[in-house]
Amino acid sequence: MRPLADLYDVYHRRIGYRLCEAALGRSTFALLAQMQRIDTLPTAERTRALAVRLATTLNAAAQVPFYRNGLADKASGVRAGDAVDALKALPITRKEHIRDNPRAFLRETCRRRLQTTRTAGSTGQPLVAYCDPLAAVCGCAAMAYGRSWWGLPPGARSVNLWGHSKYLSGGWRNRVRLAKRRLLDAVMNRTVFPAYDLSASNLDRFADLVLRKQPVYLVGYASALHAAACAMRNAEPASRLRAVVSTGEVLYEEQQQDIEEYLRVPVVQEYGLCEAGVIAYSCPAGSMHVLDPLVHVELLDDEGRPVDVGETGRIVVSLLGRHDVVILRYDTGDLATEVPQGCACGRPGRRIGRVAGRAYDLIRTPSGGAVPGVLFTHAMKYLSGVQRYCVVQTDLDRIEVRYEQHQPLQPAEFDAARRKMIDAVGSDVQIRFQRVDALPRESSGKFRWIRSELTTTQGYGPNRNTQ
Repeated sequence: MRPLADLYDVYHRRIGYRLCEAALGRSTFALLAQMQRIDTLPTAERTRALAVRLATTLNAAAQVPFYRNGLADKASGVRAGDAVDALKALPITRKEHIRDNPRAFLRETCRRRLQTTRTAGSTGQPLVAYCDPLAAVCGCAAMAYGRSWWGLPPGARSVNLWGHSKYLSGGWRNRVRLAKRRLLDAVMNRTVFPAYDLSASNLDRFADLVLRKQPVYLVGYASALHAAACAMRNAEPASRLRAVVSTGEVLYEEQQQDIEEYLRVPVVQEYGLCEAGVIAYSCPAGSMHVLDPLVHVELLDDEGRPVDVGETGRIVVSLLGRHDVVILRYDTGDLATEVPQGCACGRPGRRIGRVAGRAYDLIRTPSGGAVPGVLFTHAMKYLSGVQRYCVVQTDLDRIEVRYEQHQPLQPAEFDAARRKMIDAVGSDVQIRFQRVDALPRESSGKFRWIRSELTTTQGYGPNRNTQ
């Protein structure tokens, strides 16, 4: 009889892929197949196929108020050969443009009822934006494609060191959402371990879970994965583990080195934004490859000009294939270095250097635990009048939220944000909100939205986000 430990091989080879296809939708796998086909085309044909996708998106943008004037001279439509030049003629889209008038990015002929998303994670500036109906399809296809480079197919067993604050509180809506999420987790053959408590005891339980489940790969926030790897440095290795996927935060080189040394597998870097989806994946040769069929990336200086090889520029993205909510030339607020094109892995298309930008420290708790700082960004979504903020841990039992405000906030908003934070760190931590005129940057010029002023605590590994 086949050992129970081998049953997951049968699952993802014979059953899992089809179940994933049913759960995520056939359109997700059709898009995945299209991405794979485009990347196997000869260079000239591939360039043409990408230009057609960009031109189609630009023609949809001609019906979007924010971009209409920039495309006014393209009444007959943008042709593939002119698509890149037409894109460069459009203005840079900034977070405040979307925040101040989200409907300006909707196609006028769209009659669908669109969902909205709240995000605050990438720049410390809360944002409410409309979701294109194809956003989830693009996101799932992007993750499946990037992970396939590492031999991680849909249905392969994973353990996720993850979590989202909206599922921490009660209410029947959250219970229904959580039940649906757990059903999807079961279909996708993944186990989610909450990242809200990184205490030594919880990290030991996580290590036991990994050994028991024998996953093919792990997924999690960079800081949480680093804390787990440090705790597992002397543990028995998971024999089936092939890779660790780091997402949601900047992964520092020291963190990557520690994870790879302690867990004995390579780290896969996933780069994306809540409002823009997955943008790039690292390959086994160490390059960050832009997912060209889904996103067009520019690296620009402060004057909006492309940077030269070796120079660092702001990551500006244009989302392709989404025609009801169009976002072009969006300044992510993150930085990357321009690198020569061409990779040892043989994959075609755009490469960027290591991404720098969103820096989050671990937040410690009086009980001896820790939570990834990125989780606090979810709580900040409730403060609709905040322009920019910084969450600072000044002591084990004290957190200050310093924020810039251009319009009055309601007490209920503060109460909701405070409850979400207390859900994560416990009721014995004081949460204080402090309005300031302007938030300073670090001496390096970077801005850290989640910052701990505590010294390193033994057992969790150092906070790397101090550079």
